[in-house]
Amino acid sequence: MKVKFWGTRGSIPAPGPDTVRVGGNTREELISFCEGLNVLIHNAQYLPSEIEARRGWGHSTYEEVIDIASQAGVRRIYFTHHDPEREDDACDQLLDDARKCVESKRLDIECHLAVEGSELEV
Repeated sequence: MKVKFWGTRGSIPAPGPDTVRVGGNTREELISFCEGLNVLIHNAQYLPSEIEARRGWGHSTYEEVIDIASQAGVRRIYFTHHDPEREDDACDQLLDDARKCVESKRLDIECHLAVEGSELEV
């Protein structure tokens, strides 16, 4: 199956019943829901330094996504729903920071940015 990324700065990729899974209401439910996934496509709109002022808005940081993936055994992440105000270079920096986070925790997780119009084979 292919997933095509559209609206990476504010919406989900290829929404529909065959491509979207919605997790539970708690962190534990979400981790349980993600177990067994080959790839996790997840919102990482805010940086760790930005999230406290926006807590409760329904968005995540790359650190939170990495933690969920690690606990669920997911080995590949695509960060999406990039902040519309964030320039491409800043998105690239977010990805670099995410990869450093994975490395510092000695995790076996690939991190990628969802890029507008790109396709992912799953």
